[in-house]
Order: sequence, then structure tokens, then C-alpha cells
Amino acid sequence: AIAGLAADGSQIVTCARAEAGNYLGFYGEEIPTKELCDRVAYYVHLCTLYWWLRPYGSAAILGGYDRDGPQLYMIEPSGVAYRYFGAPVGKGRQVAKTEIEKLQLPQMTCREGVVAVAKIIYNVHDEAKDKAFELEMSWICDESKREHQRGGRYGDGDDEGGGECSSHELTKSALVQNT
Repeated sequence: AIAGLAADGSQIVTCARAEAGNYLGFYGEEIPTKELCDRVAYYVHLCTLYWWLRPYGSAAILGGYDRDGPQLYMIEPSGVAYRYFGAPVGKGRQVAKTEIEKLQLPQMTCREGVVAVAKIIYNVHDEAKDKAFELEMSWICDESKREHQRGGRYGDGDDEGGGECSSHELTKSALVQNT
């Protein structure tokens, strides 16, 4: 996930894909999540060191499931990267962070986590100030055979594919989508 300037986020994604491809070509195996995070964070940090490079205006959340288990990292625009159980980014992150801290994330299953995160996102969204949005969920867990899997889309606007989605419908849909 990327929050911030879209063009900068695109460059960070391109860097991550290139690093993963280079690692696979050189070592013949998938890059560990920690290693990928470190390499991308070094790249982002490099842009803060020299006057002729503009620092990135995007933060990235990078997740993976490798031999060390599930991992989630957040790379800040300064190039600093930390591992988290749950990390909010973007508008409303302080409220979301408070809600995430109330959860018992290490004890939660992926199914429970998807529902909890979706509820937090809907609760943080201020309909009076914010635009309508479409929530797309994805996950990596044992049920998905440690592969990235996309879930359904849940909208709250009147645009195409949108429509009102209550918390109960979201919970039911998220559980169905995660099977």
C-alpha cells in the first residue's frame, strides 16, 4: 500500500519489483521480506542524502510471508523502516493507530483481522469531509497458501461498483471472500 504522492509511490513500487527480480535472478529464490524492505528503504533514504535528489513524498507498507512467517513493514518518506503487527498510513492514521492498538493482533486469525481492519477503515472515514471511497482488501496467510490474495471491493459511494455497505454486510462479505 502507498500513501502520498502517486508518482512517488509508483517509483517505490518499481524499485521493489526490480529488487525482487534481481534477487530472484541472482540467488534463484524469492527475496525475504526483511531483505526487500531494507533494500527499498535504502533506496528511499538515498533520495534524502543528496541535494540534487528530491525526497519521496510517499510512505509504503510492505507485507510478505516467507520462512520467517508473516511480516509487515512500513517505509517512511525518510527511508526509515520498522516492522509492525498493524500500521496505518495516510489520512486518519492517528485514529486508526489508536484502534489498531486496542486489538490483540498476535492472537487474531487472518479472517478476524480482515474484518477488524475493514471496520476500522469505515469508522475512520468521515463522510462529511472525505470523498466516497472503495475499499479493496487483500491478504497473505496460511489459508491462501502464503500467496497474495485479493478480496472483494466494498464501496460507500454512488459511483460504479459502489453502494452502501453496512458493517454487518461487510463482516459477512469479508468472511465469505476469505474462504
